[in-house]
Amino acid sequence: RLVGAHAAGYETFWSCCDGGSEAKRAGRQGKGLNGVATFVRSGLVARANAAPLGSPDLDSEGRCVMTDHGSFVVFNVYVPNAGGGDHRFLFKVKFMRAVRRCMQEQRKLGKRVLLCGDINIAPRAVDNHRSGRWVHVEEALGKVADPSLHPTLAQLLKNIKECWPAVKYSLENTIEIGHEFINASSGQSATKYRVLATTKDGVQVKLGRPYGVVGRDHPPTHAYSMKESRIFGDAGQGEELFSLRRAGGLRVMELREACEKLAGLSDPSEAWEMLSDECGQVANCFGANFLQQMYDEDGLCDAFAEARPNAKGRFTIWDQSVNNRYINVGSRIDLFVLDRQWWEAEGVV
Repeated sequence: RLVGAHAAGYETFWSCCDGGSEAKRAGRQGKGLNGVATFVRSGLVARANAAPLGSPDLDSEGRCVMTDHGSFVVFNVYVPNAGGGDHRFLFKVKFMRAVRRCMQEQRKLGKRVLLCGDINIAPRAVDNHRSGRWVHVEEALGKVADPSLHPTLAQLLKNIKECWPAVKYSLENTIEIGHEFINASSGQSATKYRVLATTKDGVQVKLGRPYGVVGRDHPPTHAYSMKESRIFGDAGQGEELFSLRRAGGLRVMELREACEKLAGLSDPSEAWEMLSDECGQVANCFGANFLQQMYDEDGLCDAFAEARPNAKGRFTIWDQSVNNRYINVGSRIDLFVLDRQWWEAEGVV
């Protein structure tokens, strides 16, 4: 009762982390930090399973609980964040594939399925703040002569095109510098990194803010990089090559900062917002493509996207270390995914 596990009129179903997965032991998380719980009005659950994926490694982190409600089942999940290195990305892929397989098995039994929780994937460009969307620079500059563009956007593209060779050179010549940081509360130390871009004149310019995780050295390998991002490894189906991001692009906020600091551009925020709306894409293409495959092949849909197709700025996560919730700079990664036929028959708009 002290932790809210018992609520009058409700049954609660929990899956807790015991820190037992190989991927977690290899990383920094240890025990705790994740777990899921489903609260249901009493008498509405036929059965429940706190380890539905059938794998001690996948189930040990407490990331999925399944409840069977007769005609449908609910998968309440906390999909792993892939930011802890290649081994965590591969674990995330294994987890997502296992959840999808379990959903398919339940559908074969005649059950409707609902997947909900922290999916840790922003499925569409609009599910990210404009500043966090990814733009392929050369493709965007190819639109510079498009007569249908708003004059403000057209001028921004012209300005970027003029300075892009110099900016691109600087971004291709970046280094990371670090300095030791001591957490005043815990006394833990870490190395905080900054990106330095070097101009053709040899001037070094700082980009972004310091990166790093307390207790772990982790250079910002993807920040301000236009290189293709790929991971090669075994995610349960043998060695595979996973493409996370195409070469040739930056997040809008990275492109803007680089052009302003390295070339002196001073175009208004409105112009950069237009660029994001016109050319912005999902930064991590693997996760978005995986969800789209589920929608297309398994007959599923994103309930919020269906109910509010024109909604903007509807985010569920923000970087609170810089108070981004206050200004609503975030992403929508908490989803409700269900059978399209179920949604079309009973969904409420």
